[in-house]
Parts: sequence; C-alpha cells; structure tokens
Amino acid sequence: MSNYSEQILLSLLKLGNKMDSIMIIKRFGSGVIDQQHFVLMIRVLNDQIPQKEVGNFYLETLLQYEASAMSAYILNALLRQASQLLAKQNAKIRSPDEIFHQISKSLQIKNQDIERVFRIFDFDQDNLLNEKEFKNFLEYYVPTLSPDEYNKLKTTFPTQKVTLYNLMSWMQESNSMKNSIKAFQKPKQDPSADKKRAITPNTQERQKEITPIQKPQVPQKPQYQQNNYQSPRVETPKKDLQEQLKLQMQQQQQQQQNQQVKQQQQQQQQQQQQQQKQQQQQQQQQQQQQQQQQQQQQQQQQQQQLIKPPLKDSPQRKINPILESILYEDPQQANILKSDIQFQKYVILDYNIPGVQDFLKKFNDLYKQKQTFTDIEFPANAYSLGSKLTQYQWKRLKDIWPTYEVFVKDMTQSRFGLGKWISPKDICQGQLGDCYFLSVLSSMACRWPDFLLDLFLTQTKNPCGIYAIRLCIDGIWKAIILDDFIPTQGNQPAFSQSPSKEIWVLLMEKAWAKSFGSYSNIISGDSKEVIRSLTGGPTWSLKTDQPDFKEQFIGNVQRKCLMTTGSFSKTNNSEIMGLIADHAYSILKIRTIQHPSKGEVTLIKLRNPWGKKEWTGEWSDDSTSWTKEIKQQLRVSEKAEDGIFYMSYQDFIRYFKTIYVGYFQKSYIYTSQTIVSKSNRSTYFIFNIDMAGQYYFTAQQRSARHFKDKYKNYEYSSIRMILASQTKQGYVWEYAKQEQDQQVYVGELLDKGRYVLQVKVKWQFWDEEQFVISSYGPKEIKLKQIQKDQAFIKQVLLDKAMQNPKREQSGCQNLEIISDLPLQYGVGYEYYKNNGKDAIQVKSTFSKMVGLKLKKPERGNQYQITLQPNAEYLIAYTIKAEGFQTQQSRSYTTTR
Repeated sequence: MSNYSEQILLSLLKLGNKMDSIMIIKRFGSGVIDQQHFVLMIRVLNDQIPQKEVGNFYLETLLQYEASAMSAYILNALLRQASQLLAKQNAKIRSPDEIFHQISKSLQIKNQDIERVFRIFDFDQDNLLNEKEFKNFLEYYVPTLSPDEYNKLKTTFPTQKVTLYNLMSWMQESNSMKNSIKAFQKPKQDPSADKKRAITPNTQERQKEITPIQKPQVPQKPQYQQNNYQSPRVETPKKDLQEQLKLQMQQQQQQQQNQQVKQQQQQQQQQQQQQQKQQQQQQQQQQQQQQQQQQQQQQQQQQQQLIKPPLKDSPQRKINPILESILYEDPQQANILKSDIQFQKYVILDYNIPGVQDFLKKFNDLYKQKQTFTDIEFPANAYSLGSKLTQYQWKRLKDIWPTYEVFVKDMTQSRFGLGKWISPKDICQGQLGDCYFLSVLSSMACRWPDFLLDLFLTQTKNPCGIYAIRLCIDGIWKAIILDDFIPTQGNQPAFSQSPSKEIWVLLMEKAWAKSFGSYSNIISGDSKEVIRSLTGGPTWSLKTDQPDFKEQFIGNVQRKCLMTTGSFSKTNNSEIMGLIADHAYSILKIRTIQHPSKGEVTLIKLRNPWGKKEWTGEWSDDSTSWTKEIKQQLRVSEKAEDGIFYMSYQDFIRYFKTIYVGYFQKSYIYTSQTIVSKSNRSTYFIFNIDMAGQYYFTAQQRSARHFKDKYKNYEYSSIRMILASQTKQGYVWEYAKQEQDQQVYVGELLDKGRYVLQVKVKWQFWDEEQFVISSYGPKEIKLKQIQKDQAFIKQVLLDKAMQNPKREQSGCQNLEIISDLPLQYGVGYEYYKNNGKDAIQVKSTFSKMVGLKLKKPERGNQYQITLQPNAEYLIAYTIKAEGFQTQQSRSYTTTR
C-alpha cells in the first residue's frame, strides 16, 4: 500500500466520526466515490499528504477488493481498519469516564439528541437498554472499544440498569458536558418509570433513518463541512428531577474518589497482564505467519501442477485453460472478508426510487402505532396465489417459525465474509415452478452476495412485519413493499425454502410474485428477465451449438458475467443421468485442470435450485475421475447432497442448449424513462458521452406476465435499435440489433462524443404502446428525445457499406456493388458506384419480396436508378425480425 496509508486511514476516520459511511457516499450523488473525489476529500482533510500517494492508495484499495469504484462496503472496511489502527496507537485501557466522554463528544459533533439516540438503540422499546442493545450503542460511538474496556465498564456499574436517566448521568459525570449541557435533552418522565415511554414532541417528529442517527436527504455535491442539522427541542425537566440528579451526582463522585486508588492499582495489574498477553500473541502470530507462508507455497506449487494460467482476451485467440477464483470461496481472501456484518433495520440507497417514500411512511407509522403490516395491494388470498395454486394457505412468518432471521450465518468453512450470510445453499426450490428465478439468485449469491444485500431495503426482521426489496421491473427500479404472509403447506413454506429458517429467499420470491400479480404468473420463464430485474444491466443468450460458443463462453467468464442455463426438454437419458428435463441450473464457475491420465480437462460447476438431484455422469460426486489432489484444489465436498456438481465441457454442451448471460457493475449508473411510441414510427434520442467506457442502451417492453390472463398467445413485439456517432461529416455506424424479445440492447465500448439512437418497436397488439429506454454505464447519460432525421438511416448504412470488404460480380463493367441484408440488424442495403466514364442505368425487380421493404424514396417491389460517372447510390431496406425471402433480377444499360 501507499507509504501514507496510515495518515490516509486516520484522515478518513476523522470524517467517519462526523458522519456515517453511507452519508459520505451519498454526498457524491452516484452511489460510489471515484478517484478524483477521493483524492479531493483526503486532501481537504489533510493537505500534507501528496496527491499522488492518495491516488495510489485508492487504486491499490480497488485492486484489493476487485472493484471498479469505492462503494459503501469498501469505505466501511477502511473505516474499520482506521479504528483498529488508532486503537493500536492508543493501546491503553480507558476508564469509563473517558469512554463516556468520547460518546458525549461524538454526540455533540454530530448534533445528535441523546433521547433520540437512546430510543433508536432501544429495539424492544422497553425504555431500557439490555446488554446486547447497550453493547451496540457503545460499539457505534466507540468503534475502538476493547473487550477489557467493556468488562471494566460492566464491573463499574454491575447493578445499575441502563436507562435514559442513568445514561445521561454517567455522561454528565464524565465532565464532558461542562460547556454543552444543553445538547442533551432530558426526559419528561419520572426516572423510576420503566414501563411506559415518554411521549415528547421530539418523539413525534422524529424520523428513523438508514443507520442509527442518519437523516434522509437527496444526494448532494461533495461537501466536507459538518451538517447544520439541529436536534428538535423538548420541554425542560422539572426542578425536583434536577435536584435528584445533582444529589445522585454528588454521591457518585464521592464513591468514585474512594475507588480511584483501588482502580489505579487494578489498572497497573491489568497493564502488566496485557503486556504478557501481547508478547504471547506476537509469538503465536509469528508462528501462524510462518505456517501460512508454507501453506501458500504448497498451494502455489499445486496450482502450477494442476491448473494453467487464465485465458487472455484477444480477438483471435486459441482456447486455453482458465483459472477463476471466487472471492467469497477463496481462502486467501478470508482476512479481507472477516469483518463482522451488521445488518440495518432499513437501508435506502436512493430516495427517488418509486415506492421508497411510501415505504418510509408506512414503516414509521407502524412503529409509532405498534401495529403489524397487512398488504392490501397483494393480499393473502386466492387471487394472489393465482388460479393454479389455490390449494395453499397463507400464514405469517411468526406462525410458521417461532424464531427466524432475514439472513442466517453459515458456520461452515466453505465461504467467507458476507458469503457466510448469503449463499447458494440458502436456496431450495419448493412446489413452485420458478427454477429460472432461483437459479439466478444462486449465481448471484455465489459471487455477488453484496449486490443481493443491496436489493434489501429491510435487512433485519421487525415486529411490524413490513419488508421492502428493490427490483428493476419492466426497466424501472421500484421498491416492492411486502408483509410477512407466506403461502404454506403443512405449516411449512410451500414454495422457496431455507434449511436454516432464514427468509431472504422467501421475500425475494414474494416480491417477484407481487410484481406480476400472483405466484401463478411467475411459473416458468426466461432467466434473462430475472437478471435484468435484479441488476439493471444488459442480458443476452448463447446457443451451445453455435460455432464460437466456447470462445464466447470463456469470454463471459473473464468479464465476470452472471450465467445460468437450461437443460434440453427432450434429451436421451437426461433423467437417468440425474439432470431434470426442461429445468434451469446456475453456472457457478469454470475451471480447466491437468488430469494425470486424461490430460487437459475443462470442468463446469453448476447448481440445481432444488438443492438436491445432481448429475450422475462423469465428474459427479461418485465419479472415479476425481483424484484427491484435484478435489482439494477445487474444494469439492465429500458426497454432499446440496445440488452442486461438476460436468465436463463436452457433457455440458451435450445436455444444455442455451446459457443466459448478464453483465453488471456495482458502480455503474442506471437511468431510464418511459416512452409512448406508435407502431409505424421510430423514436430518436441524442446524448453526449463525456468519458469513454462501456455503455449499454436497452429498450424494454412490459413483461408478458402482465398479459397472461388477457392474451393466451401473447408475443413480444420486435424491437430494432441503431446507434450512431454524430460527426461534422454525418453519422457513423456504431451498433445495431433487432430481436423479437422483451428487451433489446445496443452498445459496449464507446468513445467520448455525441451520439444518436434510433428505436423502432413494431407493436403487434396495439397501434400505440409504451416502452422504457435506459442507459447503463460508468457515467450518467441523459437521453433527449428529438425529431426524426430523414437522412439518418441512409447515412449510417453508407458508412457501414464503406466498412464492408465484399464486392459482388455485377456483370456490368465498371459497376461496383456492395450488398448486405443482415437479419440481426433489421436494416440492409445495396450500394452502387460507377467507376467508369459512361452513365449506367440499373433496373431491379423483385418477383418475390417477403419480409423485406424498400425505404423511401424507393417504393414497391422495383426501383430504377441512373449513375453518372464516379457517382454512387445506396438503396436502403428494412427487414422483419421473423426473416425474409426474395427473388431479384437486375438489368443494366450503359449510355455515353
């Protein structure tokens, strides 16, 4: 790391003591901190640190976490490192007075009201902080609190309850509030009243935020000054309460003076014991480091013997073995991911998402009124189950399991960090045919559990039974609000299930069902729609029988794409070999190994959403192809019935016909707008790109699930998209695509500049309907709708023709012809150029013309043009997505 790492971390900690990490991130407006803003932020905090060193620290941090920008997760990890660094620098046991002094100082800096703070940490609302609640309170305001300091705090106040009254007394006794006693508001109620809670104007006006003590606000530009937020005032306490407080303070001060001598002696003894412990720990650490180095050397040797280097990305490459490590299953990443995970009551990343404000209002109202939420938009009745699933009954989660959590920690050693809380093994399919949905969840849980966690606005269970999840439905991000009613069978969840009584998968499945009206409407489907709805990124599919499949497949792995697959509906012995016909599986990883007798073997790791029923062919759990060394290298469990298995690449392409792929980056920015278009009209957009990068533009129709009850034979309309850069000379071809699918995207690597995008939706069931156009990339893109440019199509196709090296034999001397009618673009052309000295007349007639249409000014099934010497002309066509058939004849006449 940078030579200034410690100074940078301590500077970050200064800012972290004033505001939460999510609040810091939100000040930059994009959900992440880029390098420029990070350097500026650190330089404002400490201008003695060289700018170059800050930049190096930022890049090294991203490399360590394999990220493209600094997220709240990474910033939290850095703040924890800074707290640990500070604790090492100040390695002494602080007294309770010093601890409460730090708490009161932190409250003053953040302009926070002690009464409000107390009630937020009082989760069970009994006007008393139990040991767990009090420890959360201490760790929040004193991140460097050591176990010895906490134990000393407990022994100092062994019998006193942590009430609001006592907490205020302890902080006042710490002499930390001589000049700012007004910052803490005292309660109205009598200190002995433990059963009823005080109702003050502050209580009524308070609004709970993302983390304890955080004020919701719209993202702002980077600022580094302290917030000017002021706590609401409450009424002044009565005089008798003040007198009691003073009297108790005097008594406790006398007791403290008598105990100071004893405490000093105890501190000396504890310091000596700590020094001895530290010496022992240092010796143990040195031994552990030596052992780790030896293990790493052995692992490296094994890797060199068994696995070859990763495939490099090049246009014309030979398919070589590749090595892919998964962060949450990589033992070398265990230390990075070992930090404790603290889930919040709710986390709001964007307050502008539809449904978020409604959720906040419902959440706060329910907590104030101590009521349980019942969702009237998706009621617990037969209608929400759908016509195919009326045999199941609804029950609240508390009536199914006495104890449960949203996320439950896995105590095995197979995964690390957040991967212990969100894992593919949490997902088991029930009586609902939604394997396509659960397979995507499995793939995301395997490699991107942090991305899944961010979809949950509510991360812990709550007594009100209200939850919310973010989904990108039909191209629009929405907050889906849920109650805790779940369909059951035999007092157990009927659909998705969890072996450890955690509910995150059940909630995701219910949010998916609510988005489309019922559980029946989410039976069977396309994994692409799910990938898009969970990530907002572009999706596509690949056929395993296409010639370049393996090269594209490995390229998708290298880009860290999310992938799932579906088995053949009619495959010989598919049931016998353990695979389920017409079923979706998660693709978890691909590895190429060197087998002692088989040579080079490429293996695919997959998972059945059922959590059981695995492949029984070669490389299954019982296969004789496994060696002890390869099993250790790939971390294969001994006969674990968990639905996870390996197959050879040859068997994979034999039994699976399609893979579904999605590309997304956590730092990318998503924007969208709804457009109403007519079936016979194209829609044009113009936009600028200020920073080169990967940008994707998607046109998306409403899901067919919305129309299952109305149209039995509903099909998606075809979408054509053409993207061109705009220069002084005209339009330059960039990308084009036409598909009859719910979503179609264009784009990838684009340079800085101005661009024009044409979108044509050929509506089948309506003359006019709406679609969503979205952009996705490292910077925000503002799409502006413009009027049609008549020259757009011909200019773009002319540029495309100039890139085409193929020339036709026209049968006419000096006449150059270039033609291309690609179905995947939806547009085609015939280009003519007269390279001679005589004029040439071209007459073309179509005796058969199906699925092909001439663009203006040409019409009908024939055209006639005259080319003067050195003249050129382009005939433009539009092509239907279903395909086309033609029979064409040309005749030529030369005139001087």
